Order: sequence, then structure tokens, then C-alpha cells
Amino acid sequence: MTVPTEDQLATAVATWRDTSISIDAIAAKTERRVCFLACDPVTFARDANRLLASGWRLSTLDLLDLFPNTHHVETLSSFERAG
Repeated sequence: MTVPTEDQLATAVATWRDTSISIDAIAAKTERRVCFLACDPVTFARDANRLLASGWRLSTLDLLDLFPNTHHVETLSSFERAG
């Protein structure tokens, strides 16, 4: 595991503000792996599709039920460059 650079962290924080721009920026700037945590399966599907369309492949996917008896499900995933 490598420690992200300041630029990579800034890009990740920006994701929380404007995902449509930031997912593309992360896909373009990252070389090997993107770890992605989403708090809504619908949001995950939207952003995962953007990564897949940018040449990434889903390598791991875990669902975390941190709030039992609610509709909230955390989605923890990792993507790697395809090919």
C-alpha cells in the first residue's frame, strides 16, 4: 500500500463536492488502483460506471451494513487499470 500524495488526497476530497468532475480526474491521474467508498448503492453505481467507462475494472466489492435496520449500506470497492 502506498501513501497518497497531497494532490491525490485533494482530488479525493473534491469528489465529495462534485463527483461528476472528480471521478474523471481521479481516473485520469491515478496509475494503478482506486479505492472507493460510497454511502449509497445508487451513487456507487453512477460513479463505478464512470470508472469502468474510463478503462478501469472492478477488482473488489464489499457491502458494509453499518446502520442496521436502515436503508444505508456502505459500498467499499477497489478498481484497477484494465489491461
